[in-house]
Order: sequence, then structure tokens, then C-alpha cells
Amino acid sequence: MVAAAIGLFQYYWFGSREKVLLIPITVLSAVALFFFLDGLLPLQLASFWPLVLLAAGFILLYFSRRKEHAGKKTL
Repeated sequence: MVAAAIGLFQYYWFGSREKVLLIPITVLSAVALFFFLDGLLPLQLASFWPLVLLAAGFILLYFSRRKEHAGKKTL
């Protein structure tokens, strides 16, 4: 995963610098970092990662929906 992310980053850096390449670069780097850190943590903390990711996802959804509904008036 890291090799693919680095290869895509090099393609972005030395190529046409298309912004759309930053999405897979970020996703691949984040997943690789997640698995790397998961391997370093003890077993008790490694099982805690999914809960942290779920909480972060719910927080992002909550705040994005609050901003969407901030401009709308309800009857």
C-alpha cells in the first residue's frame, strides 16, 4: 500500500499535478498508517481502534449535517 501511495505521489509530483490523485494517495497512506500503528500496539489497545474510528465518523457526520441544516428554517 505504501509503495502504491508513493508511486502515485511521484506521478502527481512529477506529472501534471492533477488534484484528483491526492484522494487515492491520502486513502492509501491513511490505511497503511492505520495497519502499521495497529501492529505496534498491544492487543488490548489494538481492539480499541474500530471504536475510535466509528466515533470519529459519527462526529464528522453530526457536524456536517448541522452545517447543512443551519441555513434552513424548519416550520
